[in-house]
Amino acid sequence: STKPKTYRDLGELLNQVEDPAVVVLGSPGCGKSTLLRRLELEVAQRGLADPEQPVTFFIQLNQYKGESRGEPAPAPLKWLTERWSSRHSEMPPLPDLLKTGRMILLLDALNEMPTANTAALLEAVLRWKDFLDRVVNDHPGTRAVFSCRTLDYSAPLSTPGLRVPQVVVEPLTDEQVAQFLEKR
Repeated sequence: STKPKTYRDLGELLNQVEDPAVVVLGSPGCGKSTLLRRLELEVAQRGLADPEQPVTFFIQLNQYKGESRGEPAPAPLKWLTERWSSRHSEMPPLPDLLKTGRMILLLDALNEMPTANTAALLEAVLRWKDFLDRVVNDHPGTRAVFSCRTLDYSAPLSTPGLRVPQVVVEPLTDEQVAQFLEKR
């Protein structure tokens, strides 16, 4: 059996893993969202010095729903495009940025999409899978990082044509927590 590879952070992972999309798995409160946010910050900081750096878009999938109650959620690209425009009106539209092949989509909490039941949640996950297939085919270079609580929800993102590897967030050991607190 091969020893699982460990990474210090998401930046290192994305540099070493070729796959366009990855899923960060972990238990509630283990720091999945924080990892995504930290990558967003690091990329933004590098972007100040280098305009060729990727552009990130962090968004929480618990907001992925229809405009009004009982209305189905829009197609992922439409939804992301609208959210991007309302948050970053000074930036080019999302579809234009995707064409550059330099976008990193940080899609937080796949398992928290507001749906009526498990079947509907699975259907929503499959919608994101189709979006992923299209976006990485049409815009090579685009990356996506999903975070999710359990493998059950994120496993269907993978297809024979597009492998979506799973990365597990390991909780800090007591020793690591102590080191962290000393440094602070």
